[in-house]
Amino acid sequence: MGSGARGFNEGWYEDLNTFEKYLVRSSMIVLTFFLHISMDERKWRHLTGPITGKRTENSQVPGIAEREYRDDYRETCEEMLAATSGYAPCFLVPADHKEMTRTFLA
Repeated sequence: MGSGARGFNEGWYEDLNTFEKYLVRSSMIVLTFFLHISMDERKWRHLTGPITGKRTENSQVPGIAEREYRDDYRETCEEMLAATSGYAPCFLVPADHKEMTRTFLA
């Protein structure tokens, strides 16, 4: 990732932390949820989308070519979670099964 992207992310993290701090000081309860879809589930959705007819615009984006960036995505997500967990607790939610995810978030 280039230094320009890092600078942008750091500014965005600072803005998000400032906003969360404001909400908490205003007596708001702030919870953050990070929905995680496993690599196996992503692969399954990508490969079965055309067969089942359930392919959406979102499932087309992270295609086979995007897999080479998986380590960069993981690193960026870890950086984001570490940089923004100061005022609102962050919960990592497994999102492979929609029903289970929705039950957890309800």
